[in-house]
Amino acid sequence: MSEANQMQSYIGKRTDMLEAVQALTDFVGRQPKLPEWVDDGAILGIQGGEQKVHDILLQAPGNLPIVAVWLQGQYIYIRICLGIS
Repeated sequence: MSEANQMQSYIGKRTDMLEAVQALTDFVGRQPKLPEWVDDGAILGIQGGEQKVHDILLQAPGNLPIVAVWLQGQYIYIRICLGIS
């Protein structure tokens, strides 16, 4: 049987939530640290296609830092000063 056809499971009991989370992440792994740029502004989730994203970004206030845009099905990373062409 290949590894793709196997499943591992974990059942555990802990006395508090912190212990439970630590035990679970010991089993499944920890998420990598997020990059520093995520703290530099907003990450927008927008649906409706490229033109809608473009229109929304052009309407955003100039004092709103936007560091990324998430589109369902694709990812666009934008470091902008609202100079979108």
